[in-house]
Amino acid sequence: MPERAAEGFEERVEGLRRMHQLPLLLRTMPKVVIAMVNGPAVGAGLGLAMACDLRIAGRSARFGTGFAGVGYSGDFGGSWTLTRLVGTAKARELYFLGDIVDAETAHSLGLVSRVVEDDELRDQTTALARRIADGPRIAYGYMKRNLFAAETEPLAAVLEMEAVHQARTAMTEDHLEAARAFAEKRRPVFKGR
Repeated sequence: MPERAAEGFEERVEGLRRMHQLPLLLRTMPKVVIAMVNGPAVGAGLGLAMACDLRIAGRSARFGTGFAGVGYSGDFGGSWTLTRLVGTAKARELYFLGDIVDAETAHSLGLVSRVVEDDELRDQTTALARRIADGPRIAYGYMKRNLFAAETEPLAAVLEMEAVHQARTAMTEDHLEAARAFAEKRRPVFKGR
């Protein structure tokens, strides 16, 4: 990229730090984030997809790190996220060899949540998004916090966090609605309160 050739080391690092706020935001925001992958997710695109909570892939989607082929080490949190999704050995293989994997392989590795036919991708992803949007949004936010902490914190810290979050969500209107719906043998109607 000729326009970046004049940048010094510090400017490049600072630029990446700013861009890296996006995967951090995707992982830590209280909303459930769904990636709909309808083509190649390589390099930073893979990092962004992996930062999402769920990844739905069309059958023709492809996934890869891509960094070895261009002489880069990796960015957008991909090394952290990929290691947690597929394990250390497979993450190293995907980074060092730079192989592109198809959607089915990505699914078998745990890299994507679901694989659907390409012509059904938008409808299936929208239906999943609607299902989540109709769910207990406050509880989802606390679930995300618990799950994020579970990736790095010791069990005792996560247990403490779960206790606080469980007590908090027990006080929501959504929980009370779910309890009533269970007793009345109907589906709850959540309001996000």
